[in-house]
Amino acid sequence: MKSLPIPTDETGNQYAAGDVFDLCISSISDADLVQRLEAIRPDIVNAANLYNIAGNAANLYATPRSDQVGNVTGKELKSIYSERLSKIKHPARRIYDKILAAPKLGRCPLCDNGSVGTLDHYLPKSAHTVLSVTPNNLVPSCWPCQMEKRADTAATQDQQTLHPYFDSFFESETWLCARVIQTTPPTFEYYINPPAHWPPLYGQRLEAHMEAFNLKFHYGNNAANELSGIRHELKKLYDGHGASAVTAHLLEAAISWEKAFTNSWTGAMYRGASQSQWFCNGNFYLI
Repeated sequence: MKSLPIPTDETGNQYAAGDVFDLCISSISDADLVQRLEAIRPDIVNAANLYNIAGNAANLYATPRSDQVGNVTGKELKSIYSERLSKIKHPARRIYDKILAAPKLGRCPLCDNGSVGTLDHYLPKSAHTVLSVTPNNLVPSCWPCQMEKRADTAATQDQQTLHPYFDSFFESETWLCARVIQTTPPTFEYYINPPAHWPPLYGQRLEAHMEAFNLKFHYGNNAANELSGIRHELKKLYDGHGASAVTAHLLEAAISWEKAFTNSWTGAMYRGASQSQWFCNGNFYLI
């Protein structure tokens, strides 16, 4: 997982929810709908302000659900997103594309595994229609993460998944680990090990995030594929210089990955492998 700055426009200013809403509804030809939408603009702005306050306090789970707002139905509000903001060639699409392009190297901030392909509503628009086009509620995502999460919402603070715009704590120290399982072929089990001085809530939210996006399973599969690619290289090291050379190689790879990204599944895999005497003593080649 990786944090992201709050979405900003081309000038570096944070997107204002009211301005985004105005752009989305600017080309609607139905005069009655436009009048009803303009009437709820203060509700859109207020909801966005409350969202930011709750995000900074890690209390987004307590956001009241919304369907109809004023005289605008939930269906009409959701269509502002699907038929305006995310619609190719619509003027508001540039905002969608700007948010989508924010992650470095195009990697999904929710898993740091898949490639970004869509925007995910952190609080789903099916339950929070008033936030359908609120920029800070839109998170770049890969399709697998969006499918894993769907419209799930947290009922308590500790069940909240990580929010790339508000939860930068998870990048400050190492908490993602992997251990070698002595199977044929060897497999990797991922687990959470938060720093002891962190409040319990941090670890609980990390677990909730990993579970919501099924990341332990996906990371385990990734590690199995990675092992297939390096098995021959490790065998050459082992045959020529023994287990100590394998250990040193794996540890150096772990350090390199950790410098690039503190909690990558790759770095956790290599460090876990380097710590397994069984693995380094030639058992990495079991098939």
